[in-house]
Amino acid sequence: TLTRLPGMSRSPNILVLHGENVGDRNQAETLAKLMGWPYRMERLQPPRRPRMPKITGAEPDAVIVVTMQGTRMALRMNKQLSRPMKIIKLGVADDIESADLNIVSGKDWKPPHGKTVYQQLPFSMVDQDKLNRARSDFPQLQTLPQPRIAALIGGTNRYFQWDVETARTLGQRLNAAAKALNGSLLLTTSYRTGDECANALLAEIKVPHACYRWGDDG
Repeated sequence: TLTRLPGMSRSPNILVLHGENVGDRNQAETLAKLMGWPYRMERLQPPRRPRMPKITGAEPDAVIVVTMQGTRMALRMNKQLSRPMKIIKLGVADDIESADLNIVSGKDWKPPHGKTVYQQLPFSMVDQDKLNRARSDFPQLQTLPQPRIAALIGGTNRYFQWDVETARTLGQRLNAAAKALNGSLLLTTSYRTGDECANALLAEIKVPHACYRWGDDG
């Protein structure tokens, strides 16, 4: 439940500090929209040449950050404001005490803490209107046999390693799962997947399927 800060007669002003990662930025902006208060987006400069965001208009009352760089910048800004902002941190909370509130999704689970709220999935920019438009924009998907299994293909990150053999094995398992159900696959790769691994995975798919490859214009 979100409420105004104590003693405040107006809606709080929200600042979103984001980096280059599109997924992180979308999560932070989605949270700002859900809060229903005025907000503005501010892109952080690369860590090698950090620059303090310029405060124009009313001072922010709360800031949403995703990265540790954003947290450090918010702490620096707090020293220059007439009163400290509330810091809301999304994702892995490496330093829980730095933020007033940490919002962590299932994939980033950490031990319980009084300043932490857990949710099953990250925030998403997708809403019902977008889903309805997509349903009419992609009628060819309706021809695929049911059940339709959607698979979002990731790649290497700081937790998992991803290579051609792993991609090939995943393709075999997805194909077997859909075949056992006489169904189909809806595959989406990500910027982490890589062309070589995507090709290896798709070579194992024999059941009816549709694939959106990251970066495809279509």
